[in-house]
Formats: sequence, C-alpha cells, structure tokens
Amino acid sequence: MSIDVAASGLLAQRIRMDTIANNIANAQTTRTADGGPYRRRGVVFEAVEGSRPGSFSRALDAEKRGKMIGQGVQIREIIEQQGD
Repeated sequence: MSIDVAASGLLAQRIRMDTIANNIANAQTTRTADGGPYRRRGVVFEAVEGSRPGSFSRALDAEKRGKMIGQGVQIREIIEQQGD
C-alpha cells in the first residue's frame, strides 16, 4: 500500500516536471499553431481518498476520528495559466 502511495507521488511529479520542461522549451514562443497566444501550463494535484485502510482496526480508528486514509496523489488537471 505505501509503495503505491509513493509511486503515485513520483508519477505526479514526473508529469509536473514534463509540464515545466514544456514551458521552458516554449519560453520564447509567442503564438500557438492556431494563432492564439502561448500560455504556460500548470499542474493541479489532488489527494486520492482511500477506501483500503489495510486492516479493519485501522479503518475503525480512522472512522472514529472522521478521517480517511489517503491513497496517494493524482493529477486533477493541467491548466493554461493566465497572465504572469
């Protein structure tokens, strides 16, 4: 389970680095292929809410505290940023 959480974080950061590399590669680009202005992109992350707590006692403890056990991170979207 914890290896899956770590793997999801590594994958999300790899996508973030790819997005940053794309922004750097296009730093001097003024127009897109269809004529619009180039806009840098940013990555929006979100937590993956867990449903597999690993054991019944951990699930019960989490329920008592009103907390979910996280399962990692995922990319919600890649957005075009407006302005600077």
